[in-house]
Amino acid sequence: MAKRRVRPRDPDWPSQAEWNRLKEAVGGRLINVESPFAACAGDPDTPACEELLRNLRNPFFVGEQPWGTQSSGWADAWVTSPSVYAVAAEGAGDVAAAVDFARQALKGGGGGSFGVVTRLTLKTHVLAERAGAASLPSRRCRARRFTN
Repeated sequence: MAKRRVRPRDPDWPSQAEWNRLKEAVGGRLINVESPFAACAGDPDTPACEELLRNLRNPFFVGEQPWGTQSSGWADAWVTSPSVYAVAAEGAGDVAAAVDFARQALKGGGGGSFGVVTRLTLKTHVLAERAGAASLPSRRCRARRFTN
């Protein structure tokens, strides 16, 4: 039997009590994700919307947002939409809790390729920042140039 994605309107969508248990398991770092464009739909000329549009040119800004994706869609095929929730992971326990929740409560489906959005986003920027200094090569290393 093929797996299908569970969506908020489906009867298999986790109850609020299940989401609350996940929130407790990750120390309150479960974020209700909302699209930043919803507020701009009615009046795109506000200073906040103009600032958002400027910031969208910065991949670091987009990458730090729980609604951020690498692609905004594919013309005449699909449009990205943010996950419903995100976990701002601060440790391995948060990652494990989010993955376990996705496997059990969300029945695992989803994934795919070319930016298919799942129902729960796992943001690991804090972990990457903590590991960043230790994982960078020493300044004494010589850069190599690779050519074909």
